[in-house]
Amino acid sequence: MKKRLILFILLPLLLLVSCGDSQPIIPETPSEPAVVPDTFRIVATSIGHTAAIATDGSIWAWGENGNGQLGDGTTTNRHTPVQIGTDTDWTNVAAGGAYTVAIKTDGSLWAWGGNGHSQLGDGTTTERHTPVQIGTDTDWVRVAAGLSHTVALKTDGSLWVWGDIRGGFPGYQEWPVISTPTQMGSDTDWVGITTGKDHAVALTANGNLWAWGMNLVGQLGLGDGTITGRALPVRVGTDGDWVSVEAGIGLTMAIQSDGSLWAWGMLASAFDPDDTPIQIGADADWLSVATGNGLTVAIKTDGSLWAWGSNRDGALGDGTTTNRATPVQVGTDIDWVSVSTSYRHTAALKSDGSLWTWGDNTWGQLGDGTTSDRHSPVRIS
Repeated sequence: MKKRLILFILLPLLLLVSCGDSQPIIPETPSEPAVVPDTFRIVATSIGHTAAIATDGSIWAWGENGNGQLGDGTTTNRHTPVQIGTDTDWTNVAAGGAYTVAIKTDGSLWAWGGNGHSQLGDGTTTERHTPVQIGTDTDWVRVAAGLSHTVALKTDGSLWVWGDIRGGFPGYQEWPVISTPTQMGSDTDWVGITTGKDHAVALTANGNLWAWGMNLVGQLGLGDGTITGRALPVRVGTDGDWVSVEAGIGLTMAIQSDGSLWAWGMLASAFDPDDTPIQIGADADWLSVATGNGLTVAIKTDGSLWAWGSNRDGALGDGTTTNRATPVQVGTDIDWVSVSTSYRHTAALKSDGSLWTWGDNTWGQLGDGTTSDRHSPVRIS
């Protein structure tokens, strides 16, 4: 596979995951207190909302809430984090198009928000404004949410799917909408999952990548020169040394065991898709990566944070709104441990558990008590 740098600037697609900003965190309404947990351990971003699990196991959400995706029993947007219920046994959370899915320590699966495509998996299309348990199984370990489809893993390594992976696209009517969790195949060696707007990618224990869903810009990485979608997983290339993968909007990013970073799908423009993995630069010290709507944010093994692609609304966090063709470091801090980016906003955690956000803030999804965009990281906890 040819090595070269690429420009990550996507045309807007229909969508439906340092230096701090010195501006103070001021709540806009008395009903939205600025007091939030001091530390978090997981954060997930979606189009207009963010969800996070605090160190004490409580779950919090903020931003757009028109479909009840925050889970606080209302449809009121929140500009600062609000706790969802009082339980403190949450272990995993994923933010979808207008819904949220999470797992508790007992292995039970819960979901809330929009459900027009059965993405909650409760067997209905009824919108839920508070968490509802999905089935009775208690062996769920990981979950990922797309625009309107959900993918999850169980403790036995089996892969489960539900919802509508077409993402509202009018084609592929033969692909069923799945209303409850349904096992995909019979393999039990799955160890990683990720979902984009309308595609999904999964990682096996032996380092192989498999993808399925829409493929209009080569986001499945099949290398066959077609844009044919796949209803069932198809292997991505022949490499067997993948260690992590993240899917965005028409784009997939993955890291190999040597620390190199690779990408495929819509790269420079809607007219320049690449359906085979290509390496991003020559660095081999990438630790984790997140990708959204034309932007990518990644962490290196030294704890530094890097971003590139579309910088609309300051989503790259470099203090500007200038698009970047190659990775630029975000600030100078080297204590970043995880990052999530979605449509045009980003959230990341540092080793001390502090939570930072930046980018688009139309619905208050940054959680800083305002609806003002931020061009550099602002601390939320």
